[in-house]
Amino acid sequence: MSCGVSVDTIRRIQLSTTTKVLFLDAAPAKMVVHALNSEGDMFSSVGEIPFEWRINSMASAERPLRIVPFSQSKYEAPDGIRELEENKKRGNVVLVEGVSTGAANLQASLVEPFFKVGF
Repeated sequence: MSCGVSVDTIRRIQLSTTTKVLFLDAAPAKMVVHALNSEGDMFSSVGEIPFEWRINSMASAERPLRIVPFSQSKYEAPDGIRELEENKKRGNVVLVEGVSTGAANLQASLVEPFFKVGF
């Protein structure tokens, strides 16, 4: 029996979600970062790689969104995310909820300096 293994480099990341509008007092929305190689092929898993997530308010100093740790939600954390959260880090999947009215941008980037990629 043999198996071929390919190792590639992350060239780009993209954020996906099922919603772009969050409602107050609604369940948190799951935001997922996908990693792609130079040919646009998606990596099957980046679950144990730490990401930095930023919420940038569009109009005021108050952030209308907050990131909810899986440990503080009723949702089960995907593989690798629980371990990252236990070490005060975030992975490629986060839960986001609305805490006030307003608009904000959510951004994610790879933490490790080895990764120099763009959105």
